[in-house]
Amino acid sequence: MIKRFIACGNCGNRLSRLLSKEINFKEVNPYTEQPLVEPSCYTSNKNDLYISTEAKWNMQYHYDKSRLVGCCGPSVDGLPNLVCNFCNQEVAREVTDCCTSHYIVFNLSAIQILEDINRLYEKIDNLSISEEQKKQLETLLFYNQIESFNQEIEIFNPFDKTQ
Repeated sequence: MIKRFIACGNCGNRLSRLLSKEINFKEVNPYTEQPLVEPSCYTSNKNDLYISTEAKWNMQYHYDKSRLVGCCGPSVDGLPNLVCNFCNQEVAREVTDCCTSHYIVFNLSAIQILEDINRLYEKIDNLSISEEQKKQLETLLFYNQIESFNQEIEIFNPFDKTQ
């Protein structure tokens, strides 16, 4: 099964972990202080796409700390509070307040939904290396440095001959 991921609409940087299943918005978990969707799932409603806070990747909190206001975490209301690590584009709002479900919501106009057709991101995710090393490998893919990527994969996983 081909997995998908959310990418920045401005620079193309991956903003989510791999997502394997789209669910109907009517099937989401509405309970407070619980994840809206499972980490490998996503759902959409009108102009918005939702993922689990656990699926967050390559994003950081906005420099404007007033966008993180809420009782116990950022609330539903407000401007985007997450930015792309590569280009600093405002991309999403993380919601983790105590009176809501927990999720990250993207406006569909700010992102792309891409497929891991060659399963290279999945290969990276399955390596037993640090998150920082995974991001370094991903940067090689981002800049289309496939030969360097394959050499690095060989170093990190010399027993994998599926290249």
